[in-house]
Amino acid sequence: MSFDNSGKKPIDESRIELGIAMAESTLDKILKEVEGLVESTSADVGGEVEDGCFVRRVSSDRLTVFLDIHPPSEGGNPVESIDIMRSLRDEGIENILEENIISAVNTCNREQISVHRVVAAQGIPPKPSHEGSIRFLFPTDKKRAFVKDVSGNVDYKDRGAILSVVPGEELAYLDPPAEGEPGRDVYGRAIPVSKPRKINLIPGKGVESFDGRVFKATIQGQPVLKGHELSIREVYVVPGDVDMSTGNVDFSGTVIVKGTVREGFSVRCDGDIEIKGAVESGTVTAAGDGQISAVIGNKSYVDVGGDLSVRFIQGGEVIVGRDLSVGAYVLHSSVISGGQVFVEGKKGVIGGHLIALKKIDLSSAGAVMGTGTVLEVGTSYHLKRELSLLEEKISHTQEAVDRIYSLLQSTLPIYKGSKKIPEEVAARLRLIQRRKEELTSFLRIWKDRQMAIRNQIADSEDIVPVVAVRNKVYPGVEIKIRGSLKLIDKEIRYVSFFRDPDKGCIVAGAYL
Repeated sequence: MSFDNSGKKPIDESRIELGIAMAESTLDKILKEVEGLVESTSADVGGEVEDGCFVRRVSSDRLTVFLDIHPPSEGGNPVESIDIMRSLRDEGIENILEENIISAVNTCNREQISVHRVVAAQGIPPKPSHEGSIRFLFPTDKKRAFVKDVSGNVDYKDRGAILSVVPGEELAYLDPPAEGEPGRDVYGRAIPVSKPRKINLIPGKGVESFDGRVFKATIQGQPVLKGHELSIREVYVVPGDVDMSTGNVDFSGTVIVKGTVREGFSVRCDGDIEIKGAVESGTVTAAGDGQISAVIGNKSYVDVGGDLSVRFIQGGEVIVGRDLSVGAYVLHSSVISGGQVFVEGKKGVIGGHLIALKKIDLSSAGAVMGTGTVLEVGTSYHLKRELSLLEEKISHTQEAVDRIYSLLQSTLPIYKGSKKIPEEVAARLRLIQRRKEELTSFLRIWKDRQMAIRNQIADSEDIVPVVAVRNKVYPGVEIKIRGSLKLIDKEIRYVSFFRDPDKGCIVAGAYL
C-alpha cells in the first residue's frame, strides 16, 4: 500500500475501500432478508397437510396415458386407485389398465414415494400399410457403355449382346401392397391409416403369370418393360450378311445381324437392332435402341427411335431419337439427334452436319484444311419430323374412318324394318365395322403421341444447348445455336459454345 508525503492514503484508494465496505454491508443485509424469507416459507409449507395426488399426461399420438402418483404429507389422505380410474373415465378415456394403477398406488402409499410414468391406459396402434414392390430379374436400363480394359483403352466392338430369355425363365416378382388396419386412441377414436400406392404389372405378349406375383417368359426373346406392361419381343437372328441370300428383313421384334447390311438392302424392326458388322450404303430402321459397328457410304441411312451406339460414321444419314454415342469419329455425314451426341475418339467430327437438341460433345471439330463442318444444337428437327409424319398418318386414317362411317350410314337404312340383311352383306359390314374400330383405336394412340410431341417441343425451349470441344476447333467450322451463327476463323482449344439470350449471339467459354 502506498502513502503520500503526509503519511495518508491517496484519496482514490480510500474511495475504493469505502465502496467495498458499503457493498459488503448491502450483501449482508440482502442475505439476512433471503434467509428470513426461506425460514418463513419453510414454516408455512411444513405446517400444511397435503393429500396424495396424481398428474395425468396423454402422449402426443394419443395412444398412451401416463400417471405420476405422489404420496400425501404427514397426516394427509392417501391417493385411491378407484378415484384415479373414475377421473380417467370421466374424461372419456378407455382401455384403462387397472392392475397397473392399483400396483403403482399401493407402492406409492406403502413406501411413501412418488411413482412416475405409470401406464394407465393404452390405445390400439394402427397397423401400417405395406407398400408393394416389383423386383425385375433382368436389367431394365438398356443403355450400354463402351467396354474399357484395365489400361483404360476402349474396345469399340464390345457393347455386350442384346438380352435374351428362354421359355420358363422367371422375369419378375411382384410383392403386392397390403392395406393396413386403423387403430384406436385412448379416447376410443379411430386412428386412420394411409392406403398403399397401387402397384401393377401386366403380362403382355410372351409373358404369363398364374398368381399375379411371379412372371415368366413363354417364348424366347428380349424382355421389354413399357409402362406397366412386361412383354417379350421375339428376336430374329440373321447369321451372316443381309444381302441377296436373305433379302430385306422386316420384323416386328428385335433383330440381330451377325454380318453386314450390304448396299441396297434394308432392315426394319419394331424392337432393338444390333448389327455386328457395318451398314454399307444400306438402310436400317428400328423403333427401339441400336448398336452398330459402323455406318459407311453416302447412300447409308440409319433411323433409330431410341439410343444408338456406333463405332464410327463415314458418310450417309443417321437419325437418332435420343442419344448418339460414337466411339471413334464422324466423317462427312449428316447426323440428327433428339438428345445429345458424344464422340469419344480423337478425330472427332470432320465435315458434314451434326444436329442435336441438347448437346454435342467431341474431342475436335473440323480439320487443318478448313473442311466445312457444321455443329448445330437447340433444334427439335427429329420431333418436328416425327410430328409431320404422324400428322400425315392421322389425316389419312381419319379420312378412311370417315369413309367407312359414310358407307355404314348409307347402307344400313336400306335394311330397316322387315327387310333382312343378306348374310354375305352382313359379313362384309361386320368386317368393315371391325376395321373402323381398329383404325379408331390407332387414331387415339397417334393423337396421344401427337400431343406428347407438341409438349416435348414446347419443353425443349427451356433447354440450354451447348457445343463442347475437348481439344481443337479448326477454322471453317460453323456453330449454330437457335438461329445464331458463329464462324470459327482461328483455332480454339478446350471450349464450349453457348447462346447468350441477352446479346442474341453465340459466346465461347471454358470446356464443360
